[in-house]
Amino acid sequence: MFLTKLHLSVSPARLAAFGLVVLLFVSGCSGSDSSLGAPSSSASARNWSTAESSPTPTPAISRAATSARPSENVPLPVLPELAEQQSKEGLLAFTEYWYALATYAFETGDLSPLQEVSGPDCAICSRLYEMVELGYEDQDWIVGGNFTVGSTQSAYVLTSKDVYQVLAIVSQFHIQYRGPDNHLYEIEEGWTDTHMLEASYADGKWTAQDVVWFKAAGSEAPVLGNTG
Repeated sequence: MFLTKLHLSVSPARLAAFGLVVLLFVSGCSGSDSSLGAPSSSASARNWSTAESSPTPTPAISRAATSARPSENVPLPVLPELAEQQSKEGLLAFTEYWYALATYAFETGDLSPLQEVSGPDCAICSRLYEMVELGYEDQDWIVGGNFTVGSTQSAYVLTSKDVYQVLAIVSQFHIQYRGPDNHLYEIEEGWTDTHMLEASYADGKWTAQDVVWFKAAGSEAPVLGNTG
């Protein structure tokens, strides 16, 4: 901020005349209506009307990542009310929400929402964290990596580890690791597999304590709710 000082040369005669004018002005105002110092009701109404007529901000447009730039304004997935319930339906809804947060992490590089609903010993979680952190080093970003959940099932039986198990058919879209100037570091192909998510419920919310790749023995259908 720059301040400019003005030096004025004022003669004694002019200064005396100025003081007389000020004195007359003050004397003349002493008998005036005190309401002049307060804003009128019409002025207040005009100010309120101006505030109400202010244009509504335009919502930011969400854009997926491309080879030329990272994603922009990606909305954070909202936890469904059903996913807050301690029930089989709530558990299945939470499972889909968990993968939505995993997608959000790949789209934005922000792992914190996923970490908040995941346990410290989650196997697949650790791998996802590494991939996202690598993909968003420096000014790099990830294109793709979105998850989709084809189907979910659960026997909704509490195991000896105090968790409920869910089998989910999960797919992940292929991943491009990108950098400035259209640089392509690596491509990872997409896949579809069966995951088993183990979740616990406490303090009114679900937590994914572990997520693993599930392989059924032979051609037999997987059995959930075991005590192991």
